[in-house]
Amino acid sequence: MRRTTVITATLLALSLAPALQAQRWGDRHDDHSRNQDRYRDQDRYRYPNSGQMERVAALAHEIDDAATYIHREAERNNRRPDRNEARMLADLHRLNEQADRFHRRVESDRQNPRNTADEFAALEDAFNRLTDTLRYNDRRSYINRGMGRIYGAMNELARFYGRGSYGRWGDGRSGQDRYDGRYGRDRDDRHGRDDRDDHDGYRPPYN
Repeated sequence: MRRTTVITATLLALSLAPALQAQRWGDRHDDHSRNQDRYRDQDRYRYPNSGQMERVAALAHEIDDAATYIHREAERNNRRPDRNEARMLADLHRLNEQADRFHRRVESDRQNPRNTADEFAALEDAFNRLTDTLRYNDRRSYINRGMGRIYGAMNELARFYGRGSYGRWGDGRSGQDRYDGRYGRDRDDRHGRDDRDDHDGYRPPYN
């Protein structure tokens, strides 16, 4: 009887071992996932120190200026937008609005950089959304110039706010590989205007 009890207990322990191991692995996996989420949240709310805010303000001004330029030119050149153009115009408006908010927040809170983290996160979301939307629209030189400027400033801001590189507009990571591949060269826009001669005091960031 005693021997039977020992055998039964051994078999029971062996049968439970995989379940206990799976539970321990699951617990470790859940802990790892929670840690990753915590690190992502921490990165999302990293912010520059007060000594870096002068440079952050200059970059915020650069993005605000470029977003305003692209938004204005896109509305002027797309009076009868199709579905993709309408989405692009909405996302340009959103970026322009968020760039203005971020710029104003940075200027008003230079001594409290922590207060700029939320506004930068909103700017980043608008920036990423516009980058994706532009893949489905005709190539325009004024957008290329503006996005080149914005990408340069966002990459520099990324260091202050704990982000990685966004790439460079047109390097394949930015989504412009599809944007360029469909059209290959500058074209007149859909309404017969040639935007290659747009000047308006604007200069492309790269040769």
